[in-house]
Amino acid sequence: VSTVLGTGVLMLLGNAWGYDFQEMAAIASGLMPDVNKSLVKAMVTCNQLFTFMIPGTIVALICYKKRWLNFLFLKKTPLLRNIGLGILITLCSYPLVQFTFWLNQQIPLPDMFSEMEDATKALLELMLRIDSPFDIFINIFVIAVVPAIGEELIFRGLLQKNLQWFASDIIGNKQFAGHLAVWISAFIFSAIHMQFEGFLPRMLLGAVLGYLFYFTNNLWIPILAHFFNNATTLIVQTYYKDDMGNFDIETADMAPWWLTLLFTVLLVYLFSILIKRTKEPIDGAPPIA
Repeated sequence: VSTVLGTGVLMLLGNAWGYDFQEMAAIASGLMPDVNKSLVKAMVTCNQLFTFMIPGTIVALICYKKRWLNFLFLKKTPLLRNIGLGILITLCSYPLVQFTFWLNQQIPLPDMFSEMEDATKALLELMLRIDSPFDIFINIFVIAVVPAIGEELIFRGLLQKNLQWFASDIIGNKQFAGHLAVWISAFIFSAIHMQFEGFLPRMLLGAVLGYLFYFTNNLWIPILAHFFNNATTLIVQTYYKDDMGNFDIETADMAPWWLTLLFTVLLVYLFSILIKRTKEPIDGAPPIA
């Protein structure tokens, strides 16, 4: 239902800008580079809302009713120290993420995947075009705020937590079930983006976000870390691309091996601090009401 409504809203948006169904499909595929960037931003926002945020909220309301905020671990205000650790952990994961991108490049992919990647990059470059200072705030909302909330709600708040509960019930080992749920959710998180040249780095980032949720019992931590990741990449691409090239955390040149090793050790250490300072990991999801 949400997909149908989203498609309807997209058609209305296209109509308002003077585009028909075929032209809207071409825009979404990156085949029409000379298009109004405001329309592209509206399309991306609409896609996020009707694919993740709205369906996730509806499912949570149906399954958990009035206590949906509690069951999604959104009710409790996150501790500042955990927010700081979450951001530091995200930063320390970047060299390892770049290494996984190098690994991803070694995997031969069909030409169609490269074409899909090029189309996505073309749309992103269009969105990053800054004509006024207000554009950067719109971009942060579209690229960082909306995806951080919607995607974490679906992949960590609903999918990972319920996978953990079901796996724990079947396997009987709560810790193994927790790790299994983190990686299955991260795999699906990466696959659903349909950008296979960056599949492994996106899956690793998804796992980092998953473990932030698993060890803190608070969905706001991965939401804020996800926002930080997207917003940082966006700002660097917008203001420093001439100095750093077309910077992207997932596609930047691989760091030296010793730096990757150093940051990976630091990543593990920061996670150990996070574990010591928080309660027991999430014990799966409660039965659906």
